[in-house]
Amino acid sequence: YLDDGWSGAILERPALDKLRQDAKDHKFKILYTFDKGRLSRKYLHQEIIIEELLKNGVEFISLHDINGATPEEKVMGGVMGLFHEYERTKIAERFRLAKLSKVRRGKLLGYNPPYGYDYMPIQGKGASKTNGKFVINETEAEVIQMVFNWVTVDKLSLRQVRMRLYENGIAPRKAKKNTWTTGPLRRLLSNETYIGHHYYYKSEACLPKNPSARTSKRYANRHTNKTSRIQRPRDEWIMIEVPKIIEPEQFNAVQKVLDFNTKHSRRNNKKNRYLLVGLLKCSCGHSRTGDPGANGNLYYRCTNRLHRFPLERTCFEGGVSATILDALIWEKMQQLLSNPELINKQAERWLKKQRGAGKVSRLHDIETKLSKLNEEEKRYASAYGKGIMSADLFNERMVDVKKRKSQLDNKMKEASKELSEKTQISTKDLAEKTLKNIKYLDFEDKVAIIRQAIDKIVVNKKEAIVYGYIPIGTDRKVGLDAKYWNSRPSKRRQIYPIQCPNRRNSLSG
Repeated sequence: YLDDGWSGAILERPALDKLRQDAKDHKFKILYTFDKGRLSRKYLHQEIIIEELLKNGVEFISLHDINGATPEEKVMGGVMGLFHEYERTKIAERFRLAKLSKVRRGKLLGYNPPYGYDYMPIQGKGASKTNGKFVINETEAEVIQMVFNWVTVDKLSLRQVRMRLYENGIAPRKAKKNTWTTGPLRRLLSNETYIGHHYYYKSEACLPKNPSARTSKRYANRHTNKTSRIQRPRDEWIMIEVPKIIEPEQFNAVQKVLDFNTKHSRRNNKKNRYLLVGLLKCSCGHSRTGDPGANGNLYYRCTNRLHRFPLERTCFEGGVSATILDALIWEKMQQLLSNPELINKQAERWLKKQRGAGKVSRLHDIETKLSKLNEEEKRYASAYGKGIMSADLFNERMVDVKKRKSQLDNKMKEASKELSEKTQISTKDLAEKTLKNIKYLDFEDKVAIIRQAIDKIVVNKKEAIVYGYIPIGTDRKVGLDAKYWNSRPSKRRQIYPIQCPNRRNSLSG
């Protein structure tokens, strides 16, 4: 019975299962093994299998262990079984330490690189030997840059990014289907390798906590029972410098967007419609969250009251009516959105950007990529001249470089043509359309506007203070009493105290 690569730590192995069934069917009388470790690397499993064989009338003989019937011989045989388990642990530990030693010396281990990179294995011998390393896959790197721009510039959600990738015919590297899924796409956007910091020793294999039948079937041929992974503490990670594809500033901006989307996702509240959920803070410092009260009324309550276990309750602020507060905040927001002076200023700024800034930036990006391709072409020529790269590989790489340069040349011509054109829309037309459409905004549109303009709202039963970046123009009283807090030179951060119109009533309703 041959295990054929299966780990001895697993009891459910095809060859061992067949052996045990054949023993029950009395197909043999004696079982010979090289040693007890061939049955299992775990002492407890060894004893279970041997006892099962003896019950079925099969004699067990280990060729390199102690076999006997006396108590002394059985004890010594058991000790030998324990040593098999110890040996397996030591082998695994030696492999782990050897890998860590290589990584700490700056050697990149050979495994599948993340999307956007190719792994270049060890080359040469002796003094000319070079370590394995990641090299940028220009085609995939361009996709990564597009995805990051879609999230930061175009403000697309992960679902919208998936749809755009599908529409552009961009499939994952090793997928059976030509569509991306949310999990791999989110991991791509959170992968620090793209800013030049590749981490090794981030996680370790472990047994699944809640294995399902589907999971067991999926990993049936992995020859291991540790089909799940658990993340190690960050201070144990080992960093290796690799070529970067994304700038750290853009990467950090994407992380903020992902955190924001997770916090304000509609799937977190499918039943009730809270306009300000995720933005509210209680005066005690805790967050406020939506909580349906009696008779169908909706309230924003302090999380210290709702989720205080196992801590004691320290905040006794009452709930705030979601209906009243949502209407009041949107009323003030609508006053700002409907102000003709503000609309004209924003329209002028947007049109100016559309007429040049965005297109110039695109043209600059294309020029930068062309410059990188020229450098890449020079490196291949140098490697070929020094005899490091074969002629076939050189020709293959040069064909790929020329193809990408041709594509970028076409894009540059398109960008230059767009830059010379003028946007055919006036500030007046844009302002009129904005005023007209404000009246017909649905709940989703209102949520999107609120999320763009407001950072947080500190609220109690009498007052709501809004913190956000809302331009209020030359007139500092556009329906609000506004105080200025110049925390940013480029944008003024406004603090708006909003009180309930009827002072006898409160925001609690």
